[in-house]
Amino acid sequence: MKYHRRERIGGVIQEELGKIIQKEVEFESAVVTIVSVEVSDDLDDAIVKLGVYPPGKGPDVLVGLVRMRSR
Repeated sequence: MKYHRRERIGGVIQEELGKIIQKEVEFESAVVTIVSVEVSDDLDDAIVKLGVYPPGKGPDVLVGLVRMRSR
């Protein structure tokens, strides 16, 4: 099985973001997981897809993550 660099980097990003969310971010009454990470061909950008349970908490989680980004 041959892995490409983008896929390996996406896997590392997914793993590390998962650890950060688990240790440093607390969401009231919600469970957040990193579902996938897609890295651009030039490795400059990544799209991170989240899973949120219950689904109705998605907007609140997004607001919390945006606030955390500015730290």
